[in-house]
Amino acid sequence: MKKYAYVFSGQESERVGMFNDLIKEPTELNNLLDTLKETHGIDVRDAVVSKDAAVVAQNNQILLSLYHHLMAKLLINKIGYLPSYCLGHSFGQFSALTGAGAVDFIEMAAFVNKRMEVINSCDIVVRATFKSIHGMTLESFENFLLEENLGEHVELALHNQKEQIVCAVTKTGEEKLTELTSKYNYVLKDVHVSRPYHTSFMEEYNQRLLPYIEKLNFLTPHCPVIVNNSKKAIADVEGLRAETKIQMIQPVFWYDCIKKIEDEVDAFIILDPSESQSKILRRITNKKIHNINNMGIVKLIEKKGV
Repeated sequence: MKKYAYVFSGQESERVGMFNDLIKEPTELNNLLDTLKETHGIDVRDAVVSKDAAVVAQNNQILLSLYHHLMAKLLINKIGYLPSYCLGHSFGQFSALTGAGAVDFIEMAAFVNKRMEVINSCDIVVRATFKSIHGMTLESFENFLLEENLGEHVELALHNQKEQIVCAVTKTGEEKLTELTSKYNYVLKDVHVSRPYHTSFMEEYNQRLLPYIEKLNFLTPHCPVIVNNSKKAIADVEGLRAETKIQMIQPVFWYDCIKKIEDEVDAFIILDPSESQSKILRRITNKKIHNINNMGIVKLIEKKGV
């Protein structure tokens, strides 16, 4: 029996039409939509079928959670046994928790809805934006911050690939990074994400969110969750709660998370409406990768196995 890890994609991987196949299949979609509306007043039925990218973007986190949950359950039924690990890139860590059975989906959906509300708080000043540095390892980046005295203006947010860093930068930080590109021979790119997640710039948002994390009912998962910051395989309730409390303000070490378990699994199964996460993983590991974004791939795995 081959071992596999579930990988849940992060924010910005949502797509118009991502539910098209699920609407046609006998899934729990309608029941879940009804339950969300009845229990928490969350009505995303129109967003699920919308062809308007703006509507999908407005509801992106709850839609991505719903997609991940449905696809993960459907695929487990097809494979016939549970994954060895669950892990999620950035926002995908919340889906990893539900995928591993550590938090009930309906409860997590209500939390995600509250998280969206907090993130969109108009009274919190957005103090930094995202930039991607290509051509620099994590160690080189840490030394670079010290050498150029950039710590106040540039913070590590995600280490996605061996030589690719996503960082949060102030206006001054952006200017300095632009000035230093030729000196350090890296490529600087914009990253279009609304908030500087996984950095101290999100502390005010996080403080508002902490009471809701405390209320989440964590359960013992059916498999360990590889968490973004500590890179540990965690299967205890309080450990998962502690990592959830810092999810918004501490860096994501994604490269190390994948490397940690690549020798322990035969394949990575990515739950991603887009191709974004598979492109990242193919630059990290040579293990078999299945990117689940249509029902044809689900049926292929059912037929041929992991």
